[in-house]
Amino acid sequence: MRKYRRAPRAAWRTIAGETILLDLEAKRMYGLNPTAAFVWQALEAITETDGMLQALGADGADPPFGGGELEAFLGEMLDLGLIQEAEPENRAPVAVEPPETLEAPVIAWRETVEQVAASCAFFPGTTPICNQVPMS
Repeated sequence: MRKYRRAPRAAWRTIAGETILLDLEAKRMYGLNPTAAFVWQALEAITETDGMLQALGADGADPPFGGGELEAFLGEMLDLGLIQEAEPENRAPVAVEPPETLEAPVIAWRETVEQVAASCAFFPGTTPICNQVPMS
C-alpha cells in the first residue's frame, strides 16, 4: 500500500472556503474541489488511500467514488510534485470534516503565477534569513 505526504515545495491556504495550493518551485497555483481539499488537509494525519476512503465515509456510507478516483487524484498530485511517497510513521489524529457533497477529488483549476514570494512562514529554519532572531 502506498503512503503519501505533502511535498515541502507546496504551500496552501483555505480562503473563503476554497483551498488553493501554490507550487513554490514551478510557480503554479491550483484550486481544489471540496473533496480534494479534504484529502489534502487529511494528509496531515492519514497517509494511505484506505484511510482516506474511510474518513470520507464518516457516516458509515461509502463515498460515491472509489479508490480508483482517489488514486488517480493522488497520482496527479504526485506527478505535479505536490505530494511525495512517504515512509510509514505515527501521526497524531487530525479532525477534518468531509465535505457535505462528495464527488471525486480533482484539481478544479490551475494557473501560472508570474512571481512567487515566499515567507519564512513557509520555510522556517531553511535559509539564513529565516534563522534570524526577531528584534526586540
